[in-house]
Amino acid sequence: MFRKLAKAFINISGANLDRPCFGDVWVLGNGETLKKLNISKFKDILKTCNDPILACCNGFFYKNDFVELFNEKNIHFFVSDPYILDYLRYLIGVQKTQFIIGDLEVNDNYVSQAIASIWGDDLPVQAKASLYFDIYSIHNALKRPSITWNVPYTWAAVLRLLSVKKITYISPYALPSEALLLKKVLSQFFPKKILRLVNPIGPAILNIAIIKFLDSKSKSVNILGHNDNLNFRDFDLTANSFRLKYDYWWTNRNTFYLRTDSFYEYIDIMLNNMGVEKILQSRFDQKLAYFSKSHLHFYCHSSKYRDLLDE
Repeated sequence: MFRKLAKAFINISGANLDRPCFGDVWVLGNGETLKKLNISKFKDILKTCNDPILACCNGFFYKNDFVELFNEKNIHFFVSDPYILDYLRYLIGVQKTQFIIGDLEVNDNYVSQAIASIWGDDLPVQAKASLYFDIYSIHNALKRPSITWNVPYTWAAVLRLLSVKKITYISPYALPSEALLLKKVLSQFFPKKILRLVNPIGPAILNIAIIKFLDSKSKSVNILGHNDNLNFRDFDLTANSFRLKYDYWWTNRNTFYLRTDSFYEYIDIMLNNMGVEKILQSRFDQKLAYFSKSHLHFYCHSSKYRDLLDE
């Protein structure tokens, strides 16, 4: 317990609190909404944006479909998953004993062997499926020296050993969903910099990205492919179990993963976040907008780019 508290304190105290200037920020998640993104229209929109920024996370670099639309120096990669940190440490060991990372052949066989070597059979099914894409993504990100890595403070030494130069720090700490009153008070009354230390909309890595750019001097924060699974077809309530569909934008299969919370606890989190988002939307001059055909971000929904998503 003490070790966890100490690590949280280090990450919070090391978080970057400056407020840099950005143009129009596009926070693109890994959800299936991006399959419906009209690339041609998106390109046209980006041409009208003020120095467009891409914020992405985890397995996003598995494919380059959207990465190539942005200037590499304007790409921010957010990562805080401890499984990915385990892999980065493993990669340092590989680098010391076997290969220069740039010469390492990353293929399905290598990825399977790496996962088996690090975690054996102890890895949850969803984590294993995600790491398959994450590992490819990490290597593709390492090949792009101009992108900025946004990570917990304790990750810095590991990334520097992998020759990552552009690093900024985030705090992965978030208030629990049941602390709704405290989250509303924090969002409404506290100084803006506090928001990047204690995230009121949850621990998901894209929520951390949203708060960072919302709290920065950015023109707009536009979100696609995040928390979009709110269609009845995306839930599987069998007996006492609750499974939620998650389909990455680069895959063509529907996969249901068992959640540790209940269906009603999950909905409570969504509803609580709606209340916080209402405050954030009014507080930050309407610059926060979600784009999706199926979500509960009603207070942050925008029709500005009505034809951005195909049916």
